[in-house]
Amino acid sequence: VYDGEYESQRQTEMPAKAAKPAAAPPPPDPEPEQEAYGTWEGERNEEKLPHGEGKATYPNGDIYFGRIENNMREKKGRYVWKPHAEGQQGGVYDGEYESNKKHGTGTMKYPDDGVYEGQWKSGMREGKGTFKYPNGDWYKGDWLGGRKSGTGTYFSFAGSCWVSRFESCPSSMFK
Repeated sequence: VYDGEYESQRQTEMPAKAAKPAAAPPPPDPEPEQEAYGTWEGERNEEKLPHGEGKATYPNGDIYFGRIENNMREKKGRYVWKPHAEGQQGGVYDGEYESNKKHGTGTMKYPDDGVYEGQWKSGMREGKGTFKYPNGDWYKGDWLGGRKSGTGTYFSFAGSCWVSRFESCPSSMFK
Protein backbone atom coordinates (compact mmCIF):
# COMPACT_ATOMS: atom_id res chain seq x y z
CA VAL A 1 0.00 0.00 0.00
CA TYR A 2 1.38 3.39 -0.99
CA ASP A 3 1.01 6.11 1.62
CA GLY A 4 2.48 9.30 0.22
CA GLU A 5 1.96 12.45 -1.79
CA TYR A 6 0.65 12.74 -5.33
CA GLU A 7 1.43 15.39 -7.90
CA SER A 8 -0.89 15.92 -10.88
CA GLN A 9 -2.80 12.76 -9.89
CA ARG A 10 0.43 10.68 -9.88
CA GLN A 11 2.47 9.41 -6.97
CA THR A 12 5.79 11.13 -6.36
CA GLU A 13 7.63 7.84 -5.70
CA MET A 14 7.43 4.71 -7.85
CA PRO A 15 6.62 1.37 -6.21
CA ALA A 16 9.33 -1.30 -6.36
CA LYS A 17 7.19 -3.61 -8.52
CA ALA A 18 5.84 -2.23 -11.81
CA ALA A 19 5.22 -5.01 -14.34
CA LYS A 20 2.67 -3.10 -16.42
CA PRO A 21 2.56 0.56 -17.47
CA ALA A 22 0.27 2.81 -15.45
CA ALA A 23 -3.19 3.39 -16.83
CA ALA A 24 -3.97 6.60 -18.66
CA PRO A 25 -6.47 8.99 -17.09
CA PRO A 26 -10.10 8.29 -17.95
CA PRO A 27 -11.11 9.75 -21.31
CA PRO A 28 -13.40 12.78 -21.38
CA ASP A 29 -17.09 12.09 -21.68
CA PRO A 30 -17.89 12.39 -25.40
CA GLU A 31 -21.59 13.23 -25.17
CA PRO A 32 -22.53 16.15 -27.43
CA GLU A 33 -24.89 18.95 -26.55
CA GLN A 34 -27.40 17.85 -29.17
CA GLU A 35 -31.01 18.85 -29.18
CA ALA A 36 -31.85 18.37 -32.86
CA TYR A 37 -33.02 14.83 -33.58
CA GLY A 38 -32.74 13.10 -36.89
CA THR A 39 -35.81 11.10 -35.89
CA TRP A 40 -37.92 10.71 -32.74
CA GLU A 41 -40.04 7.64 -32.13
CA GLY A 42 -42.11 8.18 -29.04
CA GLU A 43 -44.46 10.37 -27.09
CA ARG A 44 -45.03 14.00 -28.08
CA ASN A 45 -46.63 17.03 -26.45
CA GLU A 46 -49.47 19.21 -27.79
CA GLU A 47 -47.01 21.08 -30.04
CA LYS A 48 -45.96 17.71 -31.53
CA LEU A 49 -42.45 18.05 -30.02
CA PRO A 50 -40.66 15.07 -28.41
CA HIS A 51 -41.89 14.79 -24.82
CA GLY A 52 -41.98 11.55 -22.83
CA GLU A 53 -40.50 8.11 -23.44
CA GLY A 54 -39.02 7.19 -26.80
CA LYS A 55 -36.02 6.76 -29.06
CA ALA A 56 -34.02 9.62 -30.59
CA THR A 57 -31.70 8.93 -33.51
CA TYR A 58 -29.33 11.85 -34.03
CA PRO A 59 -28.00 12.94 -37.43
CA ASN A 60 -24.49 11.66 -36.52
CA GLY A 61 -25.82 8.14 -35.85
CA ASP A 62 -25.91 8.28 -32.03
CA ILE A 63 -29.06 6.85 -30.40
CA TYR A 64 -30.80 7.77 -27.13
CA PHE A 65 -33.46 5.61 -25.48
CA GLY A 66 -35.30 7.27 -22.63
CA ARG A 67 -37.23 10.32 -21.57
CA ILE A 68 -37.23 13.72 -23.27
CA GLU A 69 -38.83 16.71 -21.51
CA ASN A 70 -38.79 20.22 -22.98
CA ASN A 71 -36.41 19.02 -25.69
CA MET A 72 -33.85 17.66 -23.17
CA ARG A 73 -32.81 14.23 -21.91
CA GLU A 74 -34.25 13.76 -18.41
CA LYS A 75 -34.38 11.02 -15.75
CA LYS A 76 -33.32 7.47 -16.71
CA GLY A 77 -31.92 6.87 -20.19
CA ARG A 78 -29.44 5.03 -22.38
CA TYR A 79 -27.20 6.88 -24.85
CA VAL A 80 -25.30 4.84 -27.46
CA TRP A 81 -22.52 6.52 -29.47
CA LYS A 82 -21.98 5.49 -33.07
CA PRO A 83 -18.59 3.75 -33.53
CA HIS A 84 -15.94 6.01 -35.09
CA ALA A 85 -14.50 3.26 -37.29
CA GLU A 86 -15.56 -0.08 -38.76
CA GLY A 87 -15.20 -2.91 -36.26
CA GLN A 88 -15.05 -0.60 -33.23
CA GLN A 89 -17.70 -0.09 -30.61
CA GLY A 90 -19.07 3.25 -29.53
CA GLY A 91 -19.50 4.31 -25.93
CA VAL A 92 -22.67 3.56 -23.93
CA TYR A 93 -24.09 5.47 -20.98
CA ASP A 94 -26.87 3.96 -18.85
CA GLY A 95 -28.11 6.22 -16.10
CA GLU A 96 -29.81 9.37 -15.00
CA TYR A 97 -30.02 12.71 -16.79
CA GLU A 98 -30.94 16.23 -15.82
CA SER A 99 -31.17 19.12 -18.31
CA ASN A 100 -29.55 17.07 -21.11
CA LYS A 101 -26.50 16.09 -18.98
CA LYS A 102 -25.48 12.97 -17.08
CA HIS A 103 -26.60 13.73 -13.53
CA GLY A 104 -27.23 11.29 -10.68
CA THR A 105 -26.12 7.66 -10.85
CA GLY A 106 -24.93 5.99 -14.03
CA THR A 107 -22.49 3.70 -15.82
CA MET A 108 -20.37 4.84 -18.76
CA LYS A 109 -18.69 2.21 -20.96
CA TYR A 110 -16.02 3.88 -23.09
CA PRO A 111 -14.95 2.69 -26.56
CA ASP A 112 -11.53 1.61 -25.19
CA ASP A 113 -13.29 -0.75 -22.69
CA GLY A 114 -12.82 1.56 -19.70
CA VAL A 115 -15.88 1.65 -17.42
CA TYR A 116 -17.00 4.25 -14.88
CA GLU A 117 -19.76 3.41 -12.41
CA GLY A 118 -20.87 6.04 -9.96
CA GLN A 119 -22.19 9.52 -9.46
CA TRP A 120 -22.42 12.30 -12.05
CA LYS A 121 -23.08 16.01 -11.79
CA SER A 122 -23.76 18.30 -14.76
CA GLY A 123 -22.21 15.82 -17.21
CA MET A 124 -19.02 15.15 -15.18
CA ARG A 125 -17.88 12.30 -12.91
CA GLU A 126 -18.49 13.79 -9.49
CA GLY A 127 -19.06 12.19 -6.09
CA LYS A 128 -18.30 8.52 -5.36
CA GLY A 129 -17.37 6.25 -8.23
CA THR A 130 -15.18 3.49 -9.62
CA PHE A 131 -13.22 3.63 -12.87
CA LYS A 132 -11.96 0.32 -14.31
CA TYR A 133 -9.18 0.93 -16.83
CA PRO A 134 -8.75 -1.24 -19.94
CA ASN A 135 -5.36 -2.51 -18.66
CA GLY A 136 -6.93 -3.95 -15.47
CA ASP A 137 -6.11 -1.08 -13.09
CA TRP A 138 -8.96 0.53 -11.16
CA TYR A 139 -9.63 3.55 -8.99
CA LYS A 140 -12.40 3.72 -6.42
CA GLY A 141 -13.05 6.93 -4.55
CA ASP A 142 -13.98 10.57 -4.84
CA TRP A 143 -14.33 12.53 -8.09
CA LEU A 144 -14.69 16.25 -8.73
CA GLY A 145 -15.18 17.85 -12.15
CA GLY A 146 -14.40 14.59 -13.97
CA ARG A 147 -11.07 13.99 -12.17
CA LYS A 148 -9.94 11.94 -9.18
CA SER A 149 -10.15 14.26 -6.22
CA GLY A 150 -10.21 13.44 -2.53
CA THR A 151 -9.71 10.07 -0.86
CA GLY A 152 -9.43 7.03 -3.08
CA THR A 153 -7.85 3.65 -3.68
CA TYR A 154 -5.88 2.94 -6.84
CA PHE A 155 -5.15 -0.71 -7.62
CA SER A 156 -2.58 -1.59 -10.27
CA PHE A 157 -2.90 -4.73 -12.37
CA ALA A 158 0.76 -5.32 -11.46
CA GLY A 159 -0.38 -5.88 -7.87
CA SER A 160 0.33 -2.52 -6.21
CA CYS A 161 -2.33 -0.72 -4.25
CA TRP A 162 -2.34 2.91 -3.10
CA VAL A 163 -4.73 4.54 -0.67
CA SER A 164 -4.26 8.25 -0.87
CA ARG A 165 -5.74 11.68 -1.20
CA PHE A 166 -5.92 12.99 -4.76
CA GLU A 167 -5.97 16.64 -5.67
CA SER A 168 -7.84 17.69 -8.79
CA CYS A 169 -5.56 19.76 -11.01
CA PRO A 170 -6.79 22.19 -13.65
CA SER A 171 -6.66 20.71 -17.15
CA SER A 172 -4.50 23.65 -18.24
CA MET A 173 -1.60 22.02 -16.35
CA PHE A 174 -1.54 19.17 -18.87
CA LYS A 175 -1.20 21.22 -22.06
